[in-house]
Amino acid sequence: MLRATVRKQLGEFVLDLDIECHRRVTGLFGPSGSGKTTLLNCLTGVSRPDSGRIQVGETIWFDAESGIEVPVRRRRVGYVFQESLLFDHMTVLKNITYGQKSGTAGPRLEDVVRVLEIESLMERKPRELSGGQQQRVAVARALLCHPTLLLFDEPLTGLDVGLAGRVLVYLKRVLDVFEIPTVYVSHSISDIVYLCDEVVVLQDGRVAIRGAPAFVVTHRNVLDERHLAELQNIFIAEVLAADADEQSIRCRLGENNLVVYGSFEDTPKELTLAIHACDIMLATQRPEQISARNALAGIVEKVEPAGSKVLVFVNVGISWMVEVGRAAVKELNLQPGAQVYAIIKATAVRVL
Repeated sequence: MLRATVRKQLGEFVLDLDIECHRRVTGLFGPSGSGKTTLLNCLTGVSRPDSGRIQVGETIWFDAESGIEVPVRRRRVGYVFQESLLFDHMTVLKNITYGQKSGTAGPRLEDVVRVLEIESLMERKPRELSGGQQQRVAVARALLCHPTLLLFDEPLTGLDVGLAGRVLVYLKRVLDVFEIPTVYVSHSISDIVYLCDEVVVLQDGRVAIRGAPAFVVTHRNVLDERHLAELQNIFIAEVLAADADEQSIRCRLGENNLVVYGSFEDTPKELTLAIHACDIMLATQRPEQISARNALAGIVEKVEPAGSKVLVFVNVGISWMVEVGRAAVKELNLQPGAQVYAIIKATAVRVL
């Protein structure tokens, strides 16, 4: 879908990489200053590489050797920034249709509005919207330019945790429904794992590692202690029943049940949930008489060192990442194939 061989020098910094992205959604991960935004700017044509070649599908956008340089306006890139950058004097409808392409194949207005659930916002001005609503409108505008490539540059930065979680659910829905080749930049490894099919990690302007999210997340030196503390399992669970008295909801994951706290006027058929990897405990026997509402039977899939800790991948109907200490691995004899119970407080499960 995307092939980019790019060299670009900005002062003392040099972006020098060669990447091929064959999966639908590629995540770009790495520390600040590693070259993520510089690469996006080269893809859009805003910044001209010193040398190299950029090809999307069968179309060459840039080739320094042959002198090809497709202008920005003809590259059909949908770009979503950290800021929504909406026109304050325009309604939502006028904002999202401002750059709408006619005569080209792409998402229809009614489909975009439905998927992002912005029907009720169409006559409002940006100042009347929350930060999360503004970002959803920005995504709608990007989709309606009928892009051949979608770029997201940390679109959840600046949103509080609750809003970021809700917008993340909409982003997943957009990527699944419209199936547009996408490059997604984020400092959140949890968002990368949830949204992306493959990950490219940049370090000092070069590719440090690339591969499937589960491979990258356990690779040496990818995650530091801060990333481990923020690492979440984000997943969809089928809703079985709601208890109005307890303000709780019972969900299903494979053969397991999971209780979460919350209430809805109309109980949904499924929920998108998040649990921090450090909020899950492992036991080799089902515990009794404890306050935690959830004890899910699972099988250890793999055990990988990560920083000073260890990530244990446990299948409880879906694969969860569980952060444990190195001593616990030995004491519980955690190894692939071992039967364990994942213990989680209902209060530790967040509804997105």
